Amino acid sequence: GQNKYEERLALCLKLATGVDDLLCYRANWDKAKTENEMFYPYTLKEFEKPDFSSFIGPGEVYNGYSGLAHTYQSPKGNIALLTFRNDPGRNVLVQGSGDYFDFLNIYEFEKPIQSIAMSSNEELIYAITGQETEYHIWQAQISDPEFKLLPIDNSEFTIYTEIQVCPSNPYYISYLASNHTLRKQQRGIICVADVTSGEIIKKLEVFRHKQISSLQRNYHQWNLKGDTLFFLKSDTNDNIELWSWNLLTNTSSRANLQGISINGFSFSPDGKYLLV
Repeated sequence: GQNKYEERLALCLKLATGVDDLLCYRANWDKAKTENEMFYPYTLKEFEKPDFSSFIGPGEVYNGYSGLAHTYQSPKGNIALLTFRNDPGRNVLVQGSGDYFDFLNIYEFEKPIQSIAMSSNEELIYAITGQETEYHIWQAQISDPEFKLLPIDNSEFTIYTEIQVCPSNPYYISYLASNHTLRKQQRGIICVADVTSGEIIKKLEVFRHKQISSLQRNYHQWNLKGDTLFFLKSDTNDNIELWSWNLLTNTSSRANLQGISINGFSFSPDGKYLLV
């Protein structure tokens, strides 16, 4: 932290492909009511601290945007999607673009946005909206973001989050589903759905813990080929294990890390390595 500011890694975006220019978000919580929140660009240099001397934004005024809630950058890095907690209420999907990081409202939902994702070809956007026990899954074309409700039967669940798109097939999505019983048992269900038919083609039980429930992409991730889904699952001794499910063969297997409790995992950018 610097002075009375709190830096948040809620947003860290590459401004240009192949260039290590990043964008960082920071908020002054002492002046939250005045919407004193800024985006800072900086270039990564070894052993040097980022320079937060200048910030960028739409006219340096946020026009009601306050409290960054969600950030998402498209697989190719060309599009940034954001939602904010305060006015306009986390129900407006915002696109950030341009050297000056202009904000463009692309859609307004009736319910708060819980999760957003985009296909690897950057043609489709998916969103989960909802609150309490009323949740919905939406799809839209990035070229014409008029969202339509997907006809997926989720009658056995009451809450959804953490949506992802299969890299090899933009019409296959995965998301974390739960209900009151599953939450009490610290469990959740990863649903893999075919959005063209509305059919849930696979359900995978995963570990769900309150301490990591707010971290996106922590419970399941697709490999870059899009044929294997990795997820966390608890064993009989409550150790959290890494498992994978293959889309092509419909088979599951456990990683050779028995007896080690795993808190999280992530792929390297080239998809060759998995860090746990």
